Amino acid sequence: MLFEVTEVEKRIRYTFKDKNLLRQAFTHASYSNECHVPSNERLEFLGDSVLNFFIAEYLYKKYPDLKEGELTRKRAEIVSAAPASEAVKRLGLVGFMLFGAGERKSGALSENVKADLFESIVGAIYLDGGIKSAARFIRMALAPQLKAPKGDLDPKSYLEHLSQKRYGKKVKYVTIKREGKKHSPQFTVSAVVGGRQYEPATAPSKKKAEQLAAKNALFHEKRQN
Repeated sequence: MLFEVTEVEKRIRYTFKDKNLLRQAFTHASYSNECHVPSNERLEFLGDSVLNFFIAEYLYKKYPDLKEGELTRKRAEIVSAAPASEAVKRLGLVGFMLFGAGERKSGALSENVKADLFESIVGAIYLDGGIKSAARFIRMALAPQLKAPKGDLDPKSYLEHLSQKRYGKKVKYVTIKREGKKHSPQFTVSAVVGGRQYEPATAPSKKKAEQLAAKNALFHEKRQN
């Protein structure tokens, strides 16, 4: 089956020294089994590790005040199947995949197959051009996720980031009151940022009340910029 190397290279913005690596990245296991050529599964394995490393380093530098748990959550969002699948679709790479006859008849590709293709491309570029080349591709392909503002964090995390940067202090949450019966409580909480206590918020759980209180505080803190 004809594989349009030049067109694919144009779309991923990288020119391969070893064109066979690029073709392998687009080779589904079904095509591999029928034509007895290497599939993209090993490249996918490698690309997954390269992708996780790059995103971990990127987030570590972008959010110097975030704790491990929040960094892990952010990384999981970016390296999940949905963003990778969307990148493959946006770059118009789906039609270049090499499938076996049976797989071609099955119709639309699943999100996981597209995500696997993305990781395979990352792995192939890494082997062909090194980590810097792979990083450039990831940065280009996942630009919508990587350029998302800090406000895409949940309110508590964003407020914590802002407080550490602006005041060098952690946010404090004050539980003003707890009302209601044991099975249906209502918590009223306010956030204290830089020594300033903002209007409280009420919710059925303390965690939810803190999120809402963080939103209240963010509204006023942002207006101070």
